[in-house]
Amino acid sequence: MKRLSILSLLMGMVLLAAWYPQDDYSIRYGKWKRQYAQEQIKALTGGVLLVRLQTRNKSIDLHRKNGQHDIANRIEDEQYQENRDIVDAFNQHFSFAPVFFFYADDTELIKSGKSSGVFLNNKLVRADSIKPNLNFYMVAEFGPLEGETKVIPGDTLVPLPDYVAGEVLERALVMRDKNFMQMRDPFPYYIRAANKGKAEKQVLNLNEQLFSYLKTATK
Repeated sequence: MKRLSILSLLMGMVLLAAWYPQDDYSIRYGKWKRQYAQEQIKALTGGVLLVRLQTRNKSIDLHRKNGQHDIANRIEDEQYQENRDIVDAFNQHFSFAPVFFFYADDTELIKSGKSSGVFLNNKLVRADSIKPNLNFYMVAEFGPLEGETKVIPGDTLVPLPDYVAGEVLERALVMRDKNFMQMRDPFPYYIRAANKGKAEKQVLNLNEQLFSYLKTATK
């Protein structure tokens, strides 16, 4: 009987030791998320929003290589119109911060700090004259919503991924930081965007949610 009591006590200590570090990390992770979200929303009021547009160039080039020019032209036209709709939606319905547009193909140039000959004019053509100040920026794009991994940047402890619960959104308006890391709660980091090519409501919703969260973060 005494042996069983000692064994039970030892098992309890092992379970407590295994649970506590993760619980402590979860608390620190939650605190970091709140602080980071507040820092980002405040900084964005004096920064710029960069909107990443897709090109589907690999698919287009492959079809042209195979002599399927009609298919390539159709894909190119569809992608152009989708990008045109996104640009128009942001120009008309987004006022939280100045907005600039770039193609996904130039992502690495943006990460390196290049601002000349990367950003697009109203005709969706790269223009040397458009050079936004990149001291602070965030990135928005239409695309799939990624799972969330509980990692505090710079921390040596990297727990297993803890993916977003519920419905997987294949197409959402997603917010990222300057490292292109998807933002997390409590930042309004995604807006449902089920209707392809219909960006107006999603952009308007994002604009409203950013202003709303700014009020919360500055109280």
